[in-house]
Amino acid sequence: MKKENYKLLVSISVVNAIVLYVGSMLFPTDLVLGNNILSPVLAALVTGTILSAVMALLEPILKSLKLKIKNEMHLALVYLVFNILGLWVLAKLANYSGFGVTSYIVVIILGLVLNTLQYGVWKMLDGKKK
Repeated sequence: MKKENYKLLVSISVVNAIVLYVGSMLFPTDLVLGNNILSPVLAALVTGTILSAVMALLEPILKSLKLKIKNEMHLALVYLVFNILGLWVLAKLANYSGFGVTSYIVVIILGLVLNTLQYGVWKMLDGKKK
């Protein structure tokens, strides 16, 4: 992995963790971070990092399946779907991730927010080179 890719991965992980933590502060009854093992801050970091790692694997998976998505909006929709699925799986694994939600609506809204901010980070760090 190139140095620029590490910078992008870490930046998106941090943005994910911040959004998760702020979300849990603003909507404590809908988004819960922490369990008997992980503190809320650590749960945000773990969940944000795992989600970022899953998203980083998406592009190689698409290439190995020989799927070429040229349109930026279509690619954003693919990332949105995987963000939502990733959040849902991490919420179902709350014993390990320390991340919990009350409903799929929360996951969809959170996925939309994360996808938008991830796109912004990508544009700031990587998108200008292309």
